[in-house]
Amino acid sequence: MLSGQFLERTKRILGIRQRELNAEARVIFDRALDAFHRIVDERAAMNQRGALQKNLHVFIGENHSKPSHKLFFLTLMALLDKHGYKTGFAFEWPHNHLRNAFNAIVTEGDANSFQARWREVDKEDRQNGRLSLAACICAMYYAYADFSKFNLLYYCLLKNIHTILTDVAAVEHGKDDATRFDPVIDFSDQSSRHSMGVYYAEKPATDISFVSNDGFEVRNHMMIKRLLNRDRMSALKGGVVLVNTGTLHLFGNVDEFDTDRTLERIAHERGLSYLTMPLVSDVHDRACVNDDMIVDPSKLLWIDGLSDTTAVYNPITNKSFDDRETDIKSVQAEAAYFNSLMMMVDQYSAECFDGGSLGLSDHIVEAGDRKRITEEIYDRFGQAMYGDYDALMTPW
Repeated sequence: MLSGQFLERTKRILGIRQRELNAEARVIFDRALDAFHRIVDERAAMNQRGALQKNLHVFIGENHSKPSHKLFFLTLMALLDKHGYKTGFAFEWPHNHLRNAFNAIVTEGDANSFQARWREVDKEDRQNGRLSLAACICAMYYAYADFSKFNLLYYCLLKNIHTILTDVAAVEHGKDDATRFDPVIDFSDQSSRHSMGVYYAEKPATDISFVSNDGFEVRNHMMIKRLLNRDRMSALKGGVVLVNTGTLHLFGNVDEFDTDRTLERIAHERGLSYLTMPLVSDVHDRACVNDDMIVDPSKLLWIDGLSDTTAVYNPITNKSFDDRETDIKSVQAEAAYFNSLMMMVDQYSAECFDGGSLGLSDHIVEAGDRKRITEEIYDRFGQAMYGDYDALMTPW
């Protein structure tokens, strides 16, 4: 049986027994169900207030290196989809990623023709974000929980989840290989420059790192700005937008991010309808959050008890980093672990609902399938860049 294969690999590679995996999967499913019920209540309250056309933004703060956090997102999406909610996904990734991919693929022709074609591609993407999703999947080789993140984005593509990219544009400064870089904000990008202008009267004399206090402030402003873009979100009126972000963006951190320009505060000031759901593994994680920065505790739902297991490796060479402490150090190990958890979550959902499971097991991707799927998406993405947008709508 397929689930047995994944369980055996997980036990052999990571030394995690089935009983431990069962417990981890149960927590993921139960916490996703808690989040789902909180969203249902808030959405119903909004509708009662007459906010039928407003989106509910659910800010979910994750640790980027933890597969359990990606599976929480995926499970919550599946719960919303199963119960008929219009669902969007706001992904913490440079907003200009699609344009960069377009520039790399479509290089011929005069400048006017090129710009006209880009405007058409951008207009198409605003309908549901499928082009941005495909571009991210094709280029997504990321040191932190790469296989889990691939599965989350692939699920969004399969289910036609309305997606937008929310982060500022990035320049890879100090890069020493394809997966390890110290990104700084690219102020040649107009939208990023505008978000910077909220805090600076003129361009700073030095680069602003993504992970500095200043960087967090500019990026948080950009994320809210993207969520308020009516043109991009108009197709999702009255929906639920799951906002993917690092936990630090939500409330800051007592040690690293000391500012009141948190995502929640800016969302509150701009009048967004929102909930905040930080994913925390234990009491220590919760203690690191700066409680003074929580604007509205009534909007807060702690999602605790999720697995601490981390996955950090170079997904291109499939080798571990000597200077990184992590549990999972290869795509094979992450795939076995993630797929085992996903199938167990699906089994729990089948026990919970009379109408059957969430169907997560229908979308299992093995480590060896990743390259083939990515190449197929890349081929269809290339066709879409030349105007054949239906190429990405064909069932996979």
